[in-house]
Amino acid sequence: TFLVLFFLQIGHGDIICYQKSSKSLSHHAYPSVEIFFKRIHDLKAVVPVLYTFPSLKT
Repeated sequence: TFLVLFFLQIGHGDIICYQKSSKSLSHHAYPSVEIFFKRIHDLKAVVPVLYTFPSLKT
């Protein structure tokens, strides 16, 4: 089933979210876009940084 929106305008910077349909209609990874963004927001990314100390000249 396709939903066609004729009066939809997509502007610069808009985010479009879609999810592939699952074989089971009752199961979705994220039932709504809000839940998806909440999950992404709650994730904590740890980025390792390699810091090199300047050599000490004696």
